Amino acid sequence: RWAAVSDDFFRTLDVTLDTGRVFTATEAWEDAAVAVVNRRFAERFFGEEGAIGQRFRFVNQEEARTIVGVVPDFKTTTLDRRAPSMAFIPIGDRVPRETGIMVRAAGTPESVMSVVREHVRRLDPGIPVYDLTTMQQVRERVMWQFEVISRLFTLFGGLALILAATGLYGVLSYIVSRRWREIGIRMAIGARRGAVIRYVMRQGLRLVVIGVIIGLACAFFLSRLLASFLYGITAGDPLSFVGLTVFLLAVAALACFIPAQRATRVDPAIVLQEN
Repeated sequence: RWAAVSDDFFRTLDVTLDTGRVFTATEAWEDAAVAVVNRRFAERFFGEEGAIGQRFRFVNQEEARTIVGVVPDFKTTTLDRRAPSMAFIPIGDRVPRETGIMVRAAGTPESVMSVVREHVRRLDPGIPVYDLTTMQQVRERVMWQFEVISRLFTLFGGLALILAATGLYGVLSYIVSRRWREIGIRMAIGARRGAVIRYVMRQGLRLVVIGVIIGLACAFFLSRLLASFLYGITAGDPLSFVGLTVFLLAVAALACFIPAQRATRVDPAIVLQEN
């Protein structure tokens, strides 16, 4: 891919150079035979040799261009895929009828937009100015479908978590109701309240740990299917997996603690009388 840009393009976007330089204003508007490429372009075509000073040409052009600078990879079309190999060439006289102009300024977007409209009107009242928008709005426009999908996954994940916690609570409550005599006998022979709570929670957390291990293994492999929907995070992001594991264990511990607390209310005297 390639884009024809002015000399202030990279400064406006706050893109710092890896190596080399950007083209000057004279080179930009006189269409000098130079180019700035991104890191992927440099690595793909020149590898460890280094791209600065190398020459290339487009298939439909005779003139070769000299690479004068290399910039980091940044998204130019979409946020859900890696930036393509990209060459930026001087804009020269190839300004199309529909040109995008980027403005970097302090102040509110509304005040900046009014200044832009006024400047364009002074240059040529016949030039239409439309689709004025901020970079944040551009991002939202590109990302809306991914955000909808993310919210749906969050909703379904939250419902699954509630169902899992409810089910775990029900299972442990059932275990306590079935083993209340055993718990009463343990307390009668000297088991302390804390020991009973740990005993019951151990029963539930053992199931949770097994489930979490199986779930993490499945999530790690299935997350590869969602890689194209992710932005700013990898499919195997360790922080997400660790954070989710801690959160699940905390919810599970709470679901286990309530039945364990109830187990300590068993009256050993009543249990011994019934036995």
